[in-house]
Amino acid sequence: MSEQDRAPKPYGDVAYADPKNGKYPINTKEKAKAAWSYINMPKNAAQYPMNGVTLAEVKNRIMAACKKFGVAVSESNAAHFAPELDVVRSGEGVALGPAVDGSLGTLNGRFSEFGRWYRVSSWLEGDFMERVQPGATMDTIRDDLPGMRVLFDHGMDRQIGNKVLGPIASLEEKQDGPHYEVPLFDTSYNRDLLPGLKAGVYGASMRMRVLADSWDDEPLRSEANPDGIPERTITRMRVPEFGPVTFPANPGATSGVRSATDEFYARLAEADAPAFADAARACGMTFEDFTGRLAARSGPGREHGVQPGHGRTSLTTTAALRDRAWRMRRQPDDWR
Repeated sequence: MSEQDRAPKPYGDVAYADPKNGKYPINTKEKAKAAWSYINMPKNAAQYPMNGVTLAEVKNRIMAACKKFGVAVSESNAAHFAPELDVVRSGEGVALGPAVDGSLGTLNGRFSEFGRWYRVSSWLEGDFMERVQPGATMDTIRDDLPGMRVLFDHGMDRQIGNKVLGPIASLEEKQDGPHYEVPLFDTSYNRDLLPGLKAGVYGASMRMRVLADSWDDEPLRSEANPDGIPERTITRMRVPEFGPVTFPANPGATSGVRSATDEFYARLAEADAPAFADAARACGMTFEDFTGRLAARSGPGREHGVQPGHGRTSLTTTAALRDRAWRMRRQPDDWR
């Protein structure tokens, strides 16, 4: 048996861009696109040469596979091909308004700000600038509102879990973004949140699936984008849930918005490894591909510079986490 035949094959007996090390499957269009995105991330490229395999060899195989599938790739457009999965954006504020109809108070806020550039620096997503175009949430408000949920800490808090905080009484696009009003249920878990909500110490976060976007691969340097990295404009999204979170943004972040995708999936990985592996496979990866790297980025005081305690796992039921992971998987009929 050859050394290549003995290499681990996490996706089975399929074509790999790095067959010797069993990395970067390229047997489908989506996997080839994801492979191009990941191999062009500096942290991944820096692993080569690996066991006699060079970076150029891996890139050449990925480019050949993309060409076979009719996908035009270049060094500058790799960010386009991040895997299709839910992503998390945090940083907006949330306020507690007067109580109505027996509620404990009304959450008021905006889960996205139109037109503002912020930087996404994520092991899962890549490194690029991003903004949301006005109108990007119109479809999800019209089509998905009955299924949207308002959760605390994305349903991963140890005590509250994925209990709903309240109904969405109002959600509409305004000039600066989508604004919501959520009267809080009179429950013990909401009463536990009241002091922090009244003091204004929580921020807001949303989970979304990007359905349509546009890219500028080689933008000019600007005040918003001093490094001239690729720029993405989101033109349509689906939002399954949003709500208050404990640590919404990096300390000192100028835009006030950041990607919290790595932390989200790291917490899911720690809480329920099978559920996380299921979500990972849905975007063409394996559990082993990035659990260590996610932990390194999402733990207290690590690469994202988040405050102590953020990124720690809050356990909920296995069934709830499995259901959440399933919903994050690519559903061609439901999510397009």
